[in-house]
Amino acid sequence: MYAGRKSETWVMLCPACSKRYVHDRRNVSEGWHNESQRRGWVLTSIFKKEQAYHAKLKRFQAAVVRQVNMQCRAAWRRLLLECKTKKALYQIVERHQAYSTFLSHHRGKTLEEMSRELGNASFHYDDTRHVLKACGLNPDADSLASHVKPTPPDSLPARILECWLQGFDVGNG
Repeated sequence: MYAGRKSETWVMLCPACSKRYVHDRRNVSEGWHNESQRRGWVLTSIFKKEQAYHAKLKRFQAAVVRQVNMQCRAAWRRLLLECKTKKALYQIVERHQAYSTFLSHHRGKTLEEMSRELGNASFHYDDTRHVLKACGLNPDADSLASHVKPTPPDSLPARILECWLQGFDVGNG
């Protein structure tokens, strides 16, 4: 163990239960003073159903991103290349960070270099609505997939589901 690090291991002491349960270390809520509440022990069968749902959801989201890439990549690049200032480029591309942070990430690059780099950057599922809207298309990205969005199991905690639906992972337990 390294100094300043902590580790925790959970062991089910009941031999009969240890075959039926798995410890899910993911946070399901934030408590007072930034203390997280872990999910704890979950039936293995339920945990496997949730993981299967997550795998299906990731395939669905990847299909949506592929469709957005096919439909919007040329228009997205054209839109970025038409920008006359870095501020205009920032206003199209960036939704998550301040302008000063955006500039510091692209320090020393010309407007054209930035436009090409950002135009070639990979799309992520949480960007698809923004990209579609910027390209003048219907922002309902989920309708682009060739198959139906999977239905989440009722057992899945809301915080985990919310993250997964946005395209983010919160760990695999």
